[in-house]
Amino acid sequence: MQEKTSTLADIYHKLDGRRGQVLDRARRCAELTIPALLPPIGSDQNTPLETPWQSFGARALNTLAAKLLLTMFPPNSPFWKLDVDPATVEKLRQKLGEDGLKTLIEEDMGAMEQTMLKYIEASPFRSVAFKIVRQCLACGDVLIEMPPEGGINYFTLNQYVVRRSPRGKLLEVIIQEQLDISEVPETHKDVAKAKKKDDLIEMYSGYILRDGQWHFKQEIAGKTVGEEVRFPEALCPVFPLPWILNAGEHHGRGHIEEHIGDFNSLESFWQALTEGGLNMARILYLENPNGSIDGKEIETAPNGTVITGSPEDIAVLQVEKYPDLKFALECAIRLEDRLSRAFLLHESVQRQGERVTAEEIRYMAQELEDALGGQYSHFAQNFQLPVVNRIMWQMRKAGKLPTLPASVTPTITTGFEALGRGHDLARLKGFLMDIAEFSPEILNTWLNADNVISRMGTARGVDMKGMVKSPEQVQQEMAQAKQDALMAQVAGPIANQGTKGIVDAANSQGE
Repeated sequence: MQEKTSTLADIYHKLDGRRGQVLDRARRCAELTIPALLPPIGSDQNTPLETPWQSFGARALNTLAAKLLLTMFPPNSPFWKLDVDPATVEKLRQKLGEDGLKTLIEEDMGAMEQTMLKYIEASPFRSVAFKIVRQCLACGDVLIEMPPEGGINYFTLNQYVVRRSPRGKLLEVIIQEQLDISEVPETHKDVAKAKKKDDLIEMYSGYILRDGQWHFKQEIAGKTVGEEVRFPEALCPVFPLPWILNAGEHHGRGHIEEHIGDFNSLESFWQALTEGGLNMARILYLENPNGSIDGKEIETAPNGTVITGSPEDIAVLQVEKYPDLKFALECAIRLEDRLSRAFLLHESVQRQGERVTAEEIRYMAQELEDALGGQYSHFAQNFQLPVVNRIMWQMRKAGKLPTLPASVTPTITTGFEALGRGHDLARLKGFLMDIAEFSPEILNTWLNADNVISRMGTARGVDMKGMVKSPEQVQQEMAQAKQDALMAQVAGPIANQGTKGIVDAANSQGE
């Protein structure tokens, strides 16, 4: 616990001293992918940034970030569901009956989920979430902010410091922001007067965990801005999102850092290939000083001109390094192939060959997705679930969502759970295809169609309640169809016989 006399600026600079190597590693990872994600100290939009020798890092980073975003936050579909604990479900069943319970859980909670989804889609949540995931992948850590008034924001690694317990529990978060003079509150105008018009003023926002509550306050020049606010531990407006958090560390490490060796080698190879290729592309002529040809005449002669001289007097300088550059190119291609697998790029799925089956591609894609299975679980607990809780809190505060009892909690339904459902669906489809190849009659004779349909719907993540007919309903409809067919068979001859009788009677009267 920090001393009570310490200002937020003191705490920030103390923790900042432990963050130097973290920032250096993160900046190196950004240099190899997208340098603007974490620019050097003191840089702004006019500062020229380091340009990588290859664009593979940026493409790999954007591709993996887009895939993670699509998996965690599928468009127009809730990535969570509201669950009620079993004890409460049983009490509600006894009180409301089966129909009332079904209406409450399926319809009312489903309506609330759709209301929350519309709230999310109407905000810039998805675009900000993409930037958050990119920061997490490249720099290893990003701080997410969801203020009470709504919306979502983030801070890069050079804007905040955190302190954790040895077991990884978050204890302190200090944010450093730059304010324009016009944004300084009236109570701190004396600080603004001492500054020039174009100067920026530092403001520190601190979240400190004490007695199971987050204590929030802001300071400018060591003076508190406004009053201290408290939040429940589970509803802190800010929460850091590390990619990998090792034991005893305060900040996370990114996915780029886990493959930094390959990225460094790839950068070196492409630098050598680029510089070597430029040297090989240069055209330089060597002139024999004792020859009869004037070099200036060669330089200024139009195309097709006949010049008197010997070919030995003029030679073209050649860089005999093609075998070396070819070896460097092969190494770069192998490095890109390894990194493509680590970042789930499309070309890593299909091997080089004349005949590659679709089943092989599906299998390899599934294997690559499994490699990130642990991160899906990590993001579900440290990103998706806090986001849902904060959105529910924001909507309740704005009067757009009723207060739910403690027995109703959100459960994440994407990511690792969706990955597991995909495995179930692939195994089920393979099983049905094997049976169909062996004997198609078995499908109709030995398999329960309703059970197969329910399992495939569950594997797809579709709510099957009320969608599939029960076996009793199918039997009733089949019996009714047979009865209707039998009635039609009986009614046909009777109708024909009645018509024939009428015709005979009319003929007899005419005679």
